[in-house]
Amino acid sequence: MTLRANVGAYMSSHPVTIGAEDDLETAHSIFADYRLSLLPVVDGHGRCVGVLSKTDLASREAPDAKLVHELMTRGRYAVHGNDGIGEAAALVVAAGIHHAVVV
Repeated sequence: MTLRANVGAYMSSHPVTIGAEDDLETAHSIFADYRLSLLPVVDGHGRCVGVLSKTDLASREAPDAKLVHELMTRGRYAVHGNDGIGEAAALVVAAGIHHAVVV
């Protein structure tokens, strides 16, 4: 019998998030204060609508951007807490990403 570890055993149960309408200075502060590299972006109802990474901030593809929603990656690569670690790893590798949001 093989034991299967679930993503839920390793996820942050109270993740730090940022609002889509928050300014980029707030994002810089959160990244520095919490030593994070990725923030889930939530709408006014607390639903994840995308992610913002430190790379997004550094790239500044939109030099006039002032708000999170202008730089965030829309959509999300999501896994569920009861998904196996192997399933999550396969998603991350196949998508060429570094993080997945647990929903």
